[in-house]
Amino acid sequence: MGTAPTLPTRRLGRTGLEVTELGLGGYMLTGEFGVARSEAEGILDLAFASGINYADTAQMYGFGEGEELVARALQRQRDRTIYVSSKVGWLDRTVVRNLGDEAYRDEKALRRTVKHSLWLLRRDRIEIMMVHEPDWPRWGLDPATGDAPIMNVLEALKREGVIGAIGMGGWNCANLASLIETGRFDCALVAGGYTLVEQPVRAAVIAAAQRHGVGLTDLPSLAAACQ
Repeated sequence: MGTAPTLPTRRLGRTGLEVTELGLGGYMLTGEFGVARSEAEGILDLAFASGINYADTAQMYGFGEGEELVARALQRQRDRTIYVSSKVGWLDRTVVRNLGDEAYRDEKALRRTVKHSLWLLRRDRIEIMMVHEPDWPRWGLDPATGDAPIMNVLEALKREGVIGAIGMGGWNCANLASLIETGRFDCALVAGGYTLVEQPVRAAVIAAAQRHGVGLTDLPSLAAACQ
């Protein structure tokens, strides 16, 4: 396998990872959107062969297929260093869906679903695990302190070395900014929040991230911002 091109990189905040400014998001690569397996595999292979070293996925992407596709692509790229982030959430699409909304505050269930993600990714450790849609009331996340069962689980897994960094991904810029101010997150993925008309990510999220050294990625491009 040839040497991949060199792309510009930035440090992704407190994760300490040097990620390419252009990453790959895996939301619409699955059969849920009618994408053929061969096409999804080709996209992943081309991205990594082009020098991209950061891929983002989530438990809910294709009901687990997104994580599995990334895992198989990484197996085909064993000679390259590629960082992965995934997200815990949308639990009605996971192995703990039988518990309903109770799963969001059940630490055993939350740990189970993270471990299942690792199994699908074929890894014992993941660089970043994010809380998906942290503003959802079912998480019980206190925006002032960050306290919640999911944080107990992720912080314990970080201490155990199972995850390298804790992040969050969502649309609510005010909520993301508040949680960044708690000092308990290493990075955040902002879904939108930046147009020619409105720029709530600039007004709230970027300022908070700079104060706390939190790395930011953006959903369309996954371009690492804030160092």
